Formats: sequence, C-alpha cells, structure tokens
Amino acid sequence: MGPGFRRRPGRLDSAKPDDGVASITVAVSIVVLLGMAALAIDGSNLYRERGDAQNAADLAAYAAAFEACNGGSRPVEEGRAQAAANGFDDSDPDITVDIYKEADGWRAEVTSDADRFFSKIVGADLLKVNADAVVRCVEGTAPGGGHALFAGGDCNEKKGLDWSGSNTFVDGDIHTNDDIHLSGGGNTITGKTSYVTSTHISGSKNDFQQGGKPLQEKWADWPVRYRTEDFLPGGRVDQEVAAKDIHRGVKFDLKEPDIQKGGVYIATEEIKISVGSVSGKLTLVTLPEVAGKGLVRISGSSVKLEPFWEDVLIFSDYYKGGSDYPYTPGPYSSKPDCNGNGIIVSGSNSEWRGLLIAPRSTAAISGSNNTEFAGGTIGWGVKLSGSQLRLSGGPGGGRGESRLVLIR
Repeated sequence: MGPGFRRRPGRLDSAKPDDGVASITVAVSIVVLLGMAALAIDGSNLYRERGDAQNAADLAAYAAAFEACNGGSRPVEEGRAQAAANGFDDSDPDITVDIYKEADGWRAEVTSDADRFFSKIVGADLLKVNADAVVRCVEGTAPGGGHALFAGGDCNEKKGLDWSGSNTFVDGDIHTNDDIHLSGGGNTITGKTSYVTSTHISGSKNDFQQGGKPLQEKWADWPVRYRTEDFLPGGRVDQEVAAKDIHRGVKFDLKEPDIQKGGVYIATEEIKISVGSVSGKLTLVTLPEVAGKGLVRISGSSVKLEPFWEDVLIFSDYYKGGSDYPYTPGPYSSKPDCNGNGIIVSGSNSEWRGLLIAPRSTAAISGSNNTEFAGGTIGWGVKLSGSQLRLSGGPGGGRGESRLVLIR
C-alpha cells in the first residue's frame, strides 16, 4: 500500500485464493462420504443376501440328496423347489439355481443379482451373490451292525444262542461265536444265520433265506461300540446328557410317570419295569459292584420304549461266574456263566426300539402277539422264546436309517 492510504471502515477484503480449495475439499468429502455410505449400506445388504443364498443352497442340496437317497426320481426338481421356497426361484431372470450330482454328493449352486441402493449412484458395477452346497447321502448301518441277534461269548457249546420260539420273523443277521440251539418252528430269517462251533436244529419249517441253513463261520467281532466307561461318572453320558436327565442309584422300580418323563437311569443293583400301556424314551443301565447284581427286568403289555441316549435302550453289565468281556477272541480266563441273565424282557403287543446289550451275561427276550424288537439284541449269550415276534437289526428294518451329511 502507498503512503497515505487508509482502509475505509466496513470495507470487505476480496476473496482469498484458498477459498476455492476449501469448496473443492467439501465437495470431494461429500462424494467420499456418499461412497462410504453406499459401501456400508450395500455391503450390509450384500452380506444379508449372501447369507440368504447360502441358506437356499444348503436346503436345495439337502432336498435333492434326500429325494435321491430315498429312491426318488426328481432330485433336481425337488432341489429347485426348495430353493424357490426360500426366495430363489430359478424362473426369475436374475436368479440361477443349478442342481446336479457329482462325486461327493448332490450340489446346489445359487446365483443372484444383488439389490443395490446407493452404490449405483456412484457408478458401481452390477453386484452378484454366489452360494453353493454339497450334501451326501450316507447309507444307514444298523446300530448292532445289522445283527438282530448276536451272541458273542463262549458258552462251551451249551446254548450260546438258545431259540425256542415259533412263528417269529427276523429281519437281519443272526450270529453266535458259539453254538445254536433252535427248537422252535415256523420262523423266518431274512438275513444270514451263522455260528462258530455247532448247530442243534430240531424245529421244523424254519426258513433261512440266506444259505438255506445256518452257516459255519469264524469268530466275529463285538458289533457295538458302547462300553462300560461310557456310563461311569465323567463318561460320555455325563458329557452329552443334561444332569437333570441322569438318575443314579442302587435300584429303580420305574412307574408310569418315570417312563413318560424319560431319561437315563443307572443303577448298581437292579432296574425294574412292570407296567402296561405306557410309552417313553429311556436308557437303562446297570453297573454292578459285585457279581450277581445288575439285572434289568421289564414286563408288561402295550409298552412302547425307545432310547433316550443314542441307540442304547438297555446296557446291563451284570456278570456271574466270571468277569471277562467278549471284545476280543478267547480263550477266556474268567468266562461268565451263560445261565446268568442280565436282561429279561417279556410282554405282548409291545414295541421296543434300540439296542439291548449284555456283554457279560445272557439277554433273554420273550413275547407274543406281534411284539417288535427293533435295533438288535447283543449279549454274551442270547435266549429267545415266545411266538409271533418281529425282530430286526435296525430301527424298523434290516438296516439303520440313511442320513444326509453336508460336505461343504
């Protein structure tokens, strides 16, 4: 400014050179903020749609595998129908649902255009979500290895399997690591009947549908995985079953309310049920502290029982005369007495599902009038009597139920 120049009061200076920079900064910031908002909102929406697509792919793969696993002829159609029911209809031009069989199982692939809100304002490209799943059908195996009856011990050829019943239908295998004594007649066995030492067949009109007669074979492995340790304190049952459903004691005489409530009952001396017209889910276990204790005895008519824990309906560790287990081939140094019954089950018009396991004693079952035992009777020895029984080596059939497994 020259000498003598004076600024007039109230006069404004002209705009500073950096004022335009500030305006540009504000404008750029708004664009950035809009972009961040678009990313946040559309990203959240994309995450949700990706989850919906994955859910639809999972269910579509399950539906296709289930249809194929059960002998159906429309796995592709069933898979697409399930995807459509969950919001991904293949008839929509923005959605593709592919269902096909591959080596690992049935695959479902779901592709969809994702809804965008703000990102399209800033010129984002079209967004797509992709999801896929593979489900395999695993053929069922019976909890007792397909055995309706299995006598795994050594009874010195004194009735390892003692069968005096008649008109009984057996859907599954029968095996004894000792001998077979069959004095009943009119029985039908759909599976293989096998033995290790000898046979004594005196009944008539018995139909052995595989082989025409009992077949001599070698010693067979114990077919179930359950062991005494599973039921001890801290074992698998304690780890997998709620404490309120586990009952431990010396003896139990279960009544109708106990059976209807269900649970796991573990006794050191005895478990008894003698009621009728009742149903429930139970796992009955005896863990005796001395020989001659640990009997499980059940009787009654119109009784319907199924396992509370896994496949086990009864596990009796009763023993008498010796304490060896049949988990490995003999010779045994302390063989249990085959006349010692650890399980005694009888009744009429009843339905029993699950495994009856007596590793160190004989499981004795009897009944009449279409009483059904489904799941397998597995013991050191097995004794079967009665008439018009139905026995199977699986839950209602000769094998276990198939299951579906999500591979990826």
